[in-house]
Amino acid sequence: MIRRFKHGFVPIYISAFLLTFCPFSTSAQKAKPARVLTTDEAKLVKKDAATLFATGDFKGALTGYQELIKTNRENPDFNYKLGVCLLMTSFDKSAALSYLLVNAKSTDAKKDIDYYLGMAYMHNLQWDLAINSFMDYKNKNGKPIKDLPSVNRLMEMCDNGKEICRNPLNVSFENMGKFINTSYDEYNPYITADGKYIAFTSRRKGNIGGFIDDLGIYTADIYGSQWKDTIWSKAKSFGGLVNGEWDEELVSLSHAGDMAILYFDNFEFYADLGYTTLKGKSWIKPSMFPTSVNGKTYEGAACVSLDGSTLYFSSSMKDGIGGIDIWMAKKDPDGHWSSIQNLGPEINTKEDDDFPYLSLDGNTLYFASKGHNSMGDYDLFRSKKDPLSGNWLEPTNVGFPINTADDNHTISFTGDGRYALISASMKDGLGNLDIWKVEFKDTLDHSFKTVITGNVVSETGTRINLSKVSLENLENHQILDYKPASSGSYFVLNAVPGKYSLLVEGTNFVTTTIEITIENVFPPVEVHHEITVKSSK
Repeated sequence: MIRRFKHGFVPIYISAFLLTFCPFSTSAQKAKPARVLTTDEAKLVKKDAATLFATGDFKGALTGYQELIKTNRENPDFNYKLGVCLLMTSFDKSAALSYLLVNAKSTDAKKDIDYYLGMAYMHNLQWDLAINSFMDYKNKNGKPIKDLPSVNRLMEMCDNGKEICRNPLNVSFENMGKFINTSYDEYNPYITADGKYIAFTSRRKGNIGGFIDDLGIYTADIYGSQWKDTIWSKAKSFGGLVNGEWDEELVSLSHAGDMAILYFDNFEFYADLGYTTLKGKSWIKPSMFPTSVNGKTYEGAACVSLDGSTLYFSSSMKDGIGGIDIWMAKKDPDGHWSSIQNLGPEINTKEDDDFPYLSLDGNTLYFASKGHNSMGDYDLFRSKKDPLSGNWLEPTNVGFPINTADDNHTISFTGDGRYALISASMKDGLGNLDIWKVEFKDTLDHSFKTVITGNVVSETGTRINLSKVSLENLENHQILDYKPASSGSYFVLNAVPGKYSLLVEGTNFVTTTIEITIENVFPPVEVHHEITVKSSK
């Protein structure tokens, strides 16, 4: 994922020759070239790739060095730069190790080779070798590398990785397939509680705008897919009211699938947040969050509680704890977001904390952090809410192999907690960043709940204006409220086994209550209710 933040667009030099000979699509990385560069072509590609590398366009330079390495596989400079490019892009970073070792063993080894070699060992889960490389770099008076973690922090991550990998999660991964993934990057996937709709971001060819941006990649658009009996439908764009010529990224989808929160990076909005709601089967023109949320700083992601009363969002606004923090806003009686509060040192660190995601019941906050006990830059963490104080407790690392030495930004769950979606670069993927379904095999460190869905229908067939659904546990009297983000009659909740009172309220029908029982079965089975109500007029 590539973001520019508030300072605007990055000037990048792109060679016309390299664009022609070596396209910037991720499919070019996987395709086998028909021939090796001629001597004259190699000279041009070498010059252009070096310029791209020097300006920080590692994705552009990568394509050139992939061609150059075929002309001389032992060239220390080609191997070094190809290895660094792999580490700095969304490709399989573990592949960088073999190239960097060629440079490290040569008489022309780069001064910072041990730093990058350590990173490559991390991505191969060789923690002790990574620590040794970082120590070598440190002992040689290696200077800090701009925009990259310090050696001391990387060694901390290695220690974290060793500990976390000792107790891997009992999970499996399944690629979401060709109707979702392409040879380009797909990321930030979100799934509804009933598991029947997903939305995500893609940098594929054919996006609105349809051009390569200043970082050598296609601009980002948002797509959705519906579950059709036994297969996911072909991903469909959110349409021209949502997607534009520059970057729109999905950063949240409501559990009912009726609202999406978006990150915008274009000529009008730099790193700001907006939202769109579903009207019928179409997403309407987005609205931007107010200036109480969107400031002149970076605002990167957000989510809303099930009852619509609380917004969690990430921002680099002043008075934070780190570079990017997670904040909370409350909706006042007039419907405005106010009472902005930092979530505090329990959640936020001196590093960056981003991408908040709230569980369906509102009791677990997931987020990405470069701090805490991360095993590699951004890791996914979860924090439980204290049932008495309502405060968020000390976060725990979600665990390996969901978290890796690579960046791990987002996770979203079905309402029962049995399945999740992530984006990752894995072997056997269709592109670089693909969307993967995660199945949790047991409840040892992961609880499951039963999803409760329903439709409220009028006995006369008139349109229903549903405003609130409340689920009360008849044993402990805890209440879970749901408020729809858009007009409609559908609702979604979840619960543990027990007896409950389900109340539905609206503006044009009589408030109705039914009693339901959630059976103790494994795996949980969705419970659906069609609730008929009387008109209030």
